[in-house]
Amino acid sequence: MGINQLIDQKYKSQAVIKGGDLLFDHQTALKIIEDCQNMDAIIIGMDFWQRRGTNLVEINSTDFGEINSAGINTSPATILAARHLTTDNLPDGADYVCFLLKDSSP
Repeated sequence: MGINQLIDQKYKSQAVIKGGDLLFDHQTALKIIEDCQNMDAIIIGMDFWQRRGTNLVEINSTDFGEINSAGINTSPATILAARHLTTDNLPDGADYVCFLLKDSSP
């Protein structure tokens, strides 16, 4: 099972769904980052969302493309970068995060 299937199966019930994307709160995001580390998955990017009344608004995004393009051992580097962004809470007052993930092996 790949990382995207695992996240969908394990966390979909805890997600807010916006246009087909799964948005996760801070605590769930920390668990997902841990799963990515355990599966040696690569976090390509993260989109951060904020609830404004009844609307969800994307407020920021992070692209780990430069880290990912380096090739070798990119999973640990993207995991570290994601942890740095989410240590105490989600950045910029975000309520949710959406992950862009891929398996490290083809």
